[in-house]
Amino acid sequence: TKLMFKTIKKLFLLVEKRFYKKFLFIQLLIIISGTIEIVSFFSILPFISLIANPGILDSGIGLSLYEFSGLKTTENFIFIMGIIIIVALIFSSLTSVLRTWYTTKFANEVGFGIGDNLFLHYLKRDYEFHIFNNSSYLTKQITVEAIRVKNIMKSAMQVNSNIFMALLIIVGMIIYNPQSTFIIIFSIAFIYFLLHLMFGNWLLRNGRDISKTSKERFKIITNSFGGASEIIMSDCSDYFGLKMKNTGKTLTHTTTVNQIIAQVPGKIFLALFLSFLVSLILYYSNNYENIKSIIITLSAFIMAGYKLIPLFQSIYQSLAKIKSDSPAIETVLSDFAKDSDYIVKANDYKNNVKISGDITLKDVSYTYHGQSKPTVHNINIFFPKGKKIGIVGKSGSGKTTLIKLLISLIYPSKGELRIGKNVVDKSNAHLWKMNVAIISQDIFLIDGTISENISFGQNQKDVNINKVKECIKKANLDDHIKSLPNGIHTEVGERGIQLSGGQKQRIGIARAIYNDAEFLIMDEATSDLDKITEQKIIKEIVSINTKVTIIMIAHRTNTLRDFDKIYIMDKGEISEHGSYKDLIINSDFFKKMSDIK
Repeated sequence: TKLMFKTIKKLFLLVEKRFYKKFLFIQLLIIISGTIEIVSFFSILPFISLIANPGILDSGIGLSLYEFSGLKTTENFIFIMGIIIIVALIFSSLTSVLRTWYTTKFANEVGFGIGDNLFLHYLKRDYEFHIFNNSSYLTKQITVEAIRVKNIMKSAMQVNSNIFMALLIIVGMIIYNPQSTFIIIFSIAFIYFLLHLMFGNWLLRNGRDISKTSKERFKIITNSFGGASEIIMSDCSDYFGLKMKNTGKTLTHTTTVNQIIAQVPGKIFLALFLSFLVSLILYYSNNYENIKSIIITLSAFIMAGYKLIPLFQSIYQSLAKIKSDSPAIETVLSDFAKDSDYIVKANDYKNNVKISGDITLKDVSYTYHGQSKPTVHNINIFFPKGKKIGIVGKSGSGKTTLIKLLISLIYPSKGELRIGKNVVDKSNAHLWKMNVAIISQDIFLIDGTISENISFGQNQKDVNINKVKECIKKANLDDHIKSLPNGIHTEVGERGIQLSGGQKQRIGIARAIYNDAEFLIMDEATSDLDKITEQKIIKEIVSINTKVTIIMIAHRTNTLRDFDKIYIMDKGEISEHGSYKDLIINSDFFKKMSDIK
């Protein structure tokens, strides 16, 4: 149908070019193996004719083959032909297995490759993309929609193969008995057309419902497991369980309907074929003189039906699968195409030089998508390289947004971020990020070992274990590590659930030290540590490299006592700045934060 060809065309927009040659090879394999399978299978028919009437060896092609074989008796010729047919059938089965292997593997390679590319595509998107896209939706796209796209490719390959073999059989039967063949093929085509009119839009609508409900289902799962402690405390598990059950009911109904619709034609085709055979028997019932010819004709149609009915059923099921899963292609394509200017282009980091120097924010403002007022407004700050800079302010004053601008997670709506002589934008932000380490209040930990979390994003065979241990010591985490049975190879659990808040922050600090960054951004990174440990860690960080630039958001002003300069933010602007001594004397706000009256 038109929709199927449109869907397949869109599918190949997602297929990597490296698969094109493999696709052409598989098409050639389908032609060769399909031809071998059909020819070997229908070689049984002349063999039946030979057994029913050995006299065919007395003239024509039969005589030529018999003389060419050099065999002396008809019995020997029939026996040898039987052996040849058996070998041909076994060989055709092997080629069929080979065809199935390559087509299935190709479909899986393409399908999972699309999922892999979609995953990498999401990771390379701008931070704003992740702010406004739920993680459950992204997970659903990769784990559900990409798999449905894979199923479309698999179904398309099956349709291609089955249509070719069905055409070979139909052409052969038209040559053998055109009138009867045309009747049954017309009947099958008419039934398929009716089924398409009846169920086509239903399949498409159910496919869209599956995409929508799967999104909701993943959202419920993410919210439930992410807030497990709150759910337990609130004793509201039944609420989330009911929401999950409702999505399950919808998916049960839509998938069941789609599967039943896909299976219906097989029953109809079988009934139609058996009715045709009965009609054929009735037609020839009074013609006893040509009983052998009648048997051969019936055998031909029985054999054709034996192959065609499964082929037609498989074709219809595959087409139904393509139609019901076609919304997945739409949603995956839209994610690849949407906001392409936000995609970070791949760069060869080895040939690039890190950006370094003084940090300057000039007339910087930033407004989040969907908001009318800027979160930070007209910021002008100069951070000399190698200095320690503190930032304080009330909750909601714009401190964290300012940090995100500094590390290029987001980009100024107005103004510019300059590092040394370089204006940082989307084209070169990766060079700046290479030289920055951030330690936030909520440290992200992967479900892996302590060593994997400190050497974050690095292949474990390339990890410098001695350096990891040194970083652990400088982060004041060595006593805890020594108490663990597996040391640095201890699993931390999902998002570090097996660690305390302070231990998580110290792993984050060890990670920052491990990366040898020249710029260290700390967003309330020591809030879960006691004052003594906090001061000790900051001294360790500074002692590693006296040229390191530290920019720190702190809720304890004592932490910033030895910092070179402190900025106070209020309502998205810099309201005051100065040294600790200046602010403790002249700033009422700073005094209140320091609990000094």
